[in-house]
Amino acid sequence: MNRLTISWETTGAGSVPVMYYVDGVAAGLDNSGFDVVLDQIRARRNVQVVLQIRHMPSLGGDSLINCLPFKDRFEEFRESLGGNQFIYQFE
Repeated sequence: MNRLTISWETTGAGSVPVMYYVDGVAAGLDNSGFDVVLDQIRARRNVQVVLQIRHMPSLGGDSLINCLPFKDRFEEFRESLGGNQFIYQFE
């Protein structure tokens, strides 16, 4: 199965702005970058989407989803998958 790797990093102090990457290529900053990520996911079928998590703060009993920079758009991410599956990859 083909893979589509989504990663991100903060580009300054705090949690914003966030730069998103698709297969290592910059997709853009913040919401506009995440829009590109969603478009890339929607454009592909029969692909395993990998959420590559490089830095994870302590969950402190919180959900993993709440630690993602796109937590407010997670349902939109899930809908963009269509029949595709996603996994987490921790580095």
